[in-house]
Amino acid sequence: MALYPKHIDAFDSYSQTGGYTTTSGTVATSTTQYFTPDNSLKISNYSGVKFDFDDGSVTDPTDEWAYEFKVYFESSTSTNDFFVQFVPTGNRISQLNFDHADGKIRYATAASTFYDVADFSSGEWITIRVEGTISGDTQDIYVNGTLESNDVDLREYVTGGLDCAISFNTGAGNPNVYIDHFYLYTDISTGTETVSGVIQNAGSYAAYTVRSYRRSDGMLVDETTSSGVDGTYTLSLIGNSTEEHFLIAIKDADEIDVIDRVVGD
Repeated sequence: MALYPKHIDAFDSYSQTGGYTTTSGTVATSTTQYFTPDNSLKISNYSGVKFDFDDGSVTDPTDEWAYEFKVYFESSTSTNDFFVQFVPTGNRISQLNFDHADGKIRYATAASTFYDVADFSSGEWITIRVEGTISGDTQDIYVNGTLESNDVDLREYVTGGLDCAISFNTGAGNPNVYIDHFYLYTDISTGTETVSGVIQNAGSYAAYTVRSYRRSDGMLVDETTSSGVDGTYTLSLIGNSTEEHFLIAIKDADEIDVIDRVVGD
Protein backbone atom coordinates (compact mmCIF):
# COMPACT_ATOMS: atom_id res chain seq x y z
CA MET A 1 0.00 0.00 0.00
CA ALA A 2 1.28 3.49 -0.88
CA LEU A 3 0.72 5.05 2.55
CA TYR A 4 2.13 8.20 4.10
CA PRO A 5 2.18 9.09 7.81
CA LYS A 6 -0.16 12.05 8.45
CA HIS A 7 -0.59 12.11 12.24
CA ILE A 8 1.83 10.90 14.87
CA ASP A 9 1.37 11.18 18.60
CA ALA A 10 3.37 9.60 21.43
CA PHE A 11 1.49 11.91 23.87
CA ASP A 12 4.55 13.54 25.35
CA SER A 13 2.26 16.54 25.69
CA TYR A 14 -1.47 16.94 25.23
CA SER A 15 -1.05 19.24 22.24
CA GLN A 16 -1.89 17.04 19.27
CA THR A 17 -0.77 17.76 15.71
CA GLY A 18 -4.42 17.20 14.78
CA GLY A 19 -7.49 18.46 16.63
CA TYR A 20 -9.04 16.41 19.43
CA THR A 21 -12.17 16.54 21.53
CA THR A 22 -12.79 14.88 24.89
CA THR A 23 -16.26 13.55 24.16
CA SER A 24 -17.01 12.38 27.70
CA GLY A 25 -15.44 11.78 31.10
CA THR A 26 -11.73 12.30 31.80
CA VAL A 27 -8.92 12.07 29.27
CA ALA A 28 -5.37 13.30 29.99
CA THR A 29 -1.72 12.43 29.56
CA SER A 30 -0.30 10.04 32.15
CA THR A 31 3.06 8.73 33.34
CA THR A 32 1.48 5.74 35.14
CA GLN A 33 1.83 3.55 32.06
CA TYR A 34 3.61 4.48 28.85
CA PHE A 35 5.34 2.69 26.02
CA THR A 36 8.07 5.25 25.23
CA PRO A 37 9.39 7.74 26.07
CA ASP A 38 7.47 9.38 28.94
CA ASN A 39 3.69 9.69 28.56
CA SER A 40 0.59 7.99 27.26
CA LEU A 41 -3.01 9.11 26.87
CA LYS A 42 -5.10 7.87 29.83
CA ILE A 43 -8.79 7.29 29.13
CA SER A 44 -10.59 6.84 32.44
CA ASN A 45 -13.75 4.90 33.25
CA TYR A 46 -16.68 5.80 30.95
CA SER A 47 -14.70 8.35 28.92
CA GLY A 48 -13.95 9.01 25.28
CA VAL A 49 -11.76 11.08 23.01
CA LYS A 50 -12.12 11.92 19.32
CA PHE A 51 -9.44 13.12 16.91
CA ASP A 52 -11.31 14.96 14.19
CA PHE A 53 -8.37 16.83 12.60
CA ASP A 54 -10.33 20.07 12.32
CA ASP A 55 -7.05 21.96 11.87
CA GLY A 56 -6.66 20.41 8.41
CA SER A 57 -3.61 18.34 9.37
CA VAL A 58 -5.15 15.24 7.76
CA THR A 59 -6.72 15.16 4.31
CA ASP A 60 -9.36 12.50 3.69
CA PRO A 61 -7.77 9.51 1.95
CA THR A 62 -8.71 8.94 -1.69
CA ASP A 63 -8.66 5.17 -1.21
CA GLU A 64 -5.97 3.55 0.98
CA TRP A 65 -5.61 4.22 4.72
CA ALA A 66 -4.21 2.72 7.90
CA TYR A 67 -4.13 3.45 11.60
CA GLU A 68 -1.97 2.05 14.37
CA PHE A 69 -1.86 2.40 18.15
CA LYS A 70 -0.66 0.68 21.30
CA VAL A 71 -3.16 0.02 24.08
CA TYR A 72 -2.76 -1.07 27.72
CA PHE A 73 -5.58 -2.15 30.08
CA GLU A 74 -4.99 -1.91 33.83
CA SER A 75 -7.30 -4.84 34.55
CA SER A 76 -10.00 -7.02 32.97
CA THR A 77 -12.68 -6.37 35.59
CA SER A 78 -15.37 -4.98 33.31
CA THR A 79 -18.39 -6.29 31.45
CA ASN A 80 -18.35 -3.38 28.98
CA ASP A 81 -16.21 -3.03 25.89
CA PHE A 82 -13.47 -0.60 25.05
CA PHE A 83 -13.97 0.32 21.41
CA VAL A 84 -12.23 2.21 18.62
CA GLN A 85 -13.97 3.73 15.60
CA PHE A 86 -12.08 5.04 12.58
CA VAL A 87 -13.85 6.87 9.75
CA PRO A 88 -11.73 6.97 6.58
CA THR A 89 -14.45 9.05 4.86
CA GLY A 90 -18.06 8.65 3.76
CA ASN A 91 -20.41 6.25 5.54
CA ARG A 92 -18.19 3.29 6.47
CA ILE A 93 -16.14 2.86 9.63
CA SER A 94 -13.54 0.49 10.99
CA GLN A 95 -14.72 -0.54 14.47
CA LEU A 96 -12.79 -2.72 16.91
CA ASN A 97 -14.20 -3.82 20.28
CA PHE A 98 -12.13 -5.17 23.17
CA ASP A 99 -14.45 -7.35 25.25
CA HIS A 100 -13.21 -7.78 28.83
CA ALA A 101 -15.85 -10.43 29.58
CA ASP A 102 -14.10 -13.06 27.44
CA GLY A 103 -10.83 -11.39 26.45
CA LYS A 104 -11.64 -11.12 22.74
CA ILE A 105 -10.89 -8.43 20.17
CA ARG A 106 -13.69 -8.22 17.61
CA TYR A 107 -14.54 -6.16 14.54
CA ALA A 108 -18.06 -4.91 13.83
CA THR A 109 -20.01 -5.01 10.56
CA ALA A 110 -23.25 -3.69 12.10
CA ALA A 111 -24.50 -2.35 15.44
CA SER A 112 -24.82 -5.83 16.98
CA THR A 113 -22.78 -7.97 14.57
CA PHE A 114 -19.25 -8.84 15.67
CA TYR A 115 -16.58 -11.30 14.54
CA ASP A 116 -13.59 -12.57 16.54
CA VAL A 117 -10.12 -11.27 15.68
CA ALA A 118 -7.81 -12.42 18.49
CA ASP A 119 -7.45 -12.86 22.25
CA PHE A 120 -6.04 -10.09 24.46
CA SER A 121 -4.96 -9.69 28.08
CA SER A 122 -4.72 -6.83 30.56
CA GLY A 123 -1.42 -5.70 32.04
CA GLU A 124 0.54 -5.64 28.78
CA TRP A 125 0.95 -3.38 25.76
CA ILE A 126 -0.92 -4.54 22.66
CA THR A 127 -0.08 -3.18 19.19
CA ILE A 128 -3.00 -2.78 16.79
CA ARG A 129 -2.63 -1.91 13.11
CA VAL A 130 -5.52 -1.80 10.63
CA GLU A 131 -5.12 -1.25 6.88
CA GLY A 132 -7.99 -0.78 4.45
CA THR A 133 -9.38 0.71 1.27
CA ILE A 134 -12.43 2.85 0.59
CA SER A 135 -12.97 1.26 -2.82
CA GLY A 136 -13.12 -2.25 -1.38
CA ASP A 137 -14.88 -1.38 1.91
CA THR A 138 -12.53 -3.90 3.53
CA GLN A 139 -9.73 -3.99 6.11
CA ASP A 140 -6.82 -6.13 7.31
CA ILE A 141 -6.35 -6.30 11.10
CA TYR A 142 -2.96 -6.95 12.72
CA VAL A 143 -2.44 -7.70 16.42
CA ASN A 144 1.15 -7.49 17.70
CA GLY A 145 2.42 -7.68 14.12
CA THR A 146 0.40 -10.77 13.14
CA LEU A 147 -2.32 -10.59 10.47
CA GLU A 148 -5.37 -11.94 12.31
CA SER A 149 -8.25 -10.89 10.00
CA ASN A 150 -7.72 -10.51 6.26
CA ASP A 151 -9.92 -8.57 3.82
CA VAL A 152 -12.89 -8.32 6.21
CA ASP A 153 -15.84 -5.92 5.93
CA LEU A 154 -16.13 -2.43 7.37
CA ARG A 155 -19.23 -1.36 9.26
CA GLU A 156 -21.93 0.65 7.51
CA TYR A 157 -22.55 3.37 10.06
CA VAL A 158 -24.47 6.35 8.69
CA THR A 159 -26.20 7.34 5.48
CA GLY A 160 -24.48 10.72 5.15
CA GLY A 161 -20.85 11.58 4.52
CA LEU A 162 -18.28 11.87 7.33
CA ASP A 163 -14.82 13.41 7.38
CA CYS A 164 -11.73 11.48 8.45
CA ALA A 165 -11.71 10.97 12.25
CA ILE A 166 -10.93 8.40 14.96
CA SER A 167 -12.30 7.92 18.48
CA PHE A 168 -11.33 5.83 21.51
CA ASN A 169 -14.09 5.07 24.04
CA THR A 170 -14.52 3.18 27.31
CA GLY A 171 -17.84 1.86 28.61
CA ALA A 172 -19.15 2.15 32.15
CA GLY A 173 -17.09 0.16 34.63
CA ASN A 174 -14.05 -0.07 32.37
CA PRO A 175 -10.57 -0.08 33.88
CA ASN A 176 -8.25 2.76 32.99
CA VAL A 177 -7.05 2.44 29.39
CA TYR A 178 -3.78 3.88 28.08
CA ILE A 179 -3.12 4.73 24.43
CA ASP A 180 0.35 5.39 23.05
CA HIS A 181 2.13 5.73 19.70
CA PHE A 182 -0.98 6.54 17.68
CA TYR A 183 -0.28 6.81 13.95
CA LEU A 184 -2.62 7.58 11.06
CA TYR A 185 -1.69 7.04 7.43
CA THR A 186 -3.43 8.03 4.19
CA ASP A 187 -2.58 7.81 0.49
CA ILE A 188 -2.14 11.61 0.27
CA SER A 189 1.58 12.39 0.13
CA THR A 190 1.53 16.16 0.84
CA GLY A 191 3.84 17.10 3.72
CA THR A 192 5.42 13.69 4.18
CA GLU A 193 8.98 13.48 5.49
CA THR A 194 11.28 11.81 2.96
CA VAL A 195 14.86 10.67 2.53
CA SER A 196 16.66 10.44 -0.83
CA GLY A 197 19.91 8.90 -1.98
CA VAL A 198 21.87 7.15 -4.71
CA ILE A 199 22.81 3.44 -4.91
CA GLN A 200 26.08 2.43 -6.55
CA ASN A 201 27.77 -0.95 -6.80
CA ALA A 202 31.42 -1.14 -7.84
CA GLY A 203 31.18 2.37 -9.27
CA SER A 204 28.03 1.72 -11.32
CA TYR A 205 24.47 2.81 -10.58
CA ALA A 206 22.32 -0.08 -9.41
CA ALA A 207 18.66 -1.07 -9.08
CA TYR A 208 18.31 -2.30 -5.48
CA THR A 209 15.27 -2.82 -3.29
CA VAL A 210 15.45 -0.03 -0.67
CA ARG A 211 13.33 0.05 2.49
CA SER A 212 12.83 2.47 5.39
CA TYR A 213 12.00 1.20 8.89
CA ARG A 214 11.01 3.07 12.05
CA ARG A 215 13.94 2.54 14.42
CA SER A 216 11.91 2.47 17.67
CA ASP A 217 10.06 -0.75 16.80
CA GLY A 218 11.29 -1.90 13.37
CA MET A 219 8.02 -1.16 11.55
CA LEU A 220 8.34 -1.09 7.74
CA VAL A 221 7.41 2.42 6.55
CA ASP A 222 8.14 2.41 2.81
CA GLU A 223 9.77 0.41 0.03
CA THR A 224 11.00 1.31 -3.45
CA THR A 225 13.54 0.27 -6.10
CA SER A 226 16.46 2.53 -6.91
CA SER A 227 16.87 3.59 -10.52
CA GLY A 228 19.14 1.43 -12.65
CA VAL A 229 19.92 4.53 -14.71
CA ASP A 230 21.14 6.98 -12.04
CA GLY A 231 20.79 4.99 -8.80
CA THR A 232 18.36 7.46 -7.20
CA TYR A 233 15.64 6.59 -4.70
CA THR A 234 13.21 8.45 -2.42
CA LEU A 235 11.49 6.90 0.60
CA SER A 236 8.81 8.13 2.98
CA LEU A 237 9.53 8.35 6.71
CA ILE A 238 7.34 8.86 9.76
CA GLY A 239 6.31 12.50 9.53
CA ASN A 240 8.40 14.40 12.04
CA SER A 241 11.99 15.53 11.91
CA THR A 242 13.19 13.76 15.08
CA GLU A 243 11.85 10.21 14.51
CA GLU A 244 14.87 8.03 13.70
CA HIS A 245 14.79 5.35 11.00
CA PHE A 246 17.14 2.88 9.42
CA LEU A 247 17.37 2.04 5.72
CA ILE A 248 18.34 -1.21 4.06
CA ALA A 249 19.43 -1.67 0.45
CA ILE A 250 19.04 -5.23 -0.84
CA LYS A 251 20.91 -6.55 -3.86
CA ASP A 252 20.17 -10.22 -3.10
CA ALA A 253 19.99 -12.59 -0.13
CA ASP A 254 23.76 -12.41 0.32
CA GLU A 255 24.30 -8.65 0.00
CA ILE A 256 22.37 -6.23 2.22
CA ASP A 257 23.58 -2.76 3.28
CA VAL A 258 22.21 -0.85 6.30
CA ILE A 259 22.12 2.92 6.94
CA ASP A 260 21.21 3.69 10.55
CA ARG A 261 19.80 6.70 12.45
CA VAL A 262 18.16 8.52 9.53
CA VAL A 263 15.71 11.41 9.99
CA GLY A 264 13.56 13.26 7.46
CA ASP A 265 14.56 15.97 5.01
